[in-house]
This record gives sequence, structure tokens and C-alpha cells, in this order.
Amino acid sequence: MRLPIFAALVSALLFGVSTPVAKVLVAQVPPVALAGLLYLGAGVGLIGLRWARRRGRGLRTPREAPVKGTDWGWMKQKRVN
Repeated sequence: MRLPIFAALVSALLFGVSTPVAKVLVAQVPPVALAGLLYLGAGVGLIGLRWARRRGRGLRTPREAPVKGTDWGWMKQKRVN
């Protein structure tokens, strides 16, 4: 139960830090490059999380329930006549 709380606090901290950093960069970096930098930072963070999960630091992904035969009806697309 502590890991989700920790993850939420870290993500809130990083989100809060990104705004002042982006404000400084806006004056010097074109908008498309800034967006690319923000996405790059998100990707680096996700790669770090995946690396930590593979290293077995207790950051395991919860197992999802398998899709049952009765669930397929909800996922079908209905025809519009």
C-alpha cells in the first residue's frame, strides 16, 4: 500500500518541478523542441521504472484478470444501420 502513495507523491513533485523548468525553457527553446524534451523526460522515467521492476525491487505490476468469453460482447462494435 505504501508504493502507490510514494509513486503519487513523486509524480506530483515531478509535475510541480516541471512547470518552473518549462517556464525557463520557453524563452530559449522552440515549443516543439520543448514538447519533445518533456516527452523524453517522461520516457526516461518510464524506462527507469521498468528497469527497477526487472531488478526486482518490489515494483511488480499487478496481474490483470483474464478476458472471459462473456466479456467479448462488451468489446464488440455494434452496427449502425
